[in-house]
Amino acid sequence: MRVSLEGIRDDEFAGPWAGPRDRSPVHRLYSKQVVANVTGMAVTYADWLIRAGRIAEGERILEWAEKFEPKTELGPVFTQRIAELRKTAKKRAR
Repeated sequence: MRVSLEGIRDDEFAGPWAGPRDRSPVHRLYSKQVVANVTGMAVTYADWLIRAGRIAEGERILEWAEKFEPKTELGPVFTQRIAELRKTAKKRAR
């Protein structure tokens, strides 16, 4: 997962995902949701790292996700989950 995330450039997910000539309401409304899979993978990976006691690595992935999300067409979706994982990381670091 780490290698996959390292190769992602946020500008590749900035959108728009549907072109002006695309008349499909499905494409216009839901194509941008694909980026949630990328952030979801990052958050899941951070969770696994934190549970494994690799706190610093998990926090770096959370930081990456926080920087990545706002630059995408979809915008921040995992803000609450990221905050929860940060709290968990602080507890486990003690």
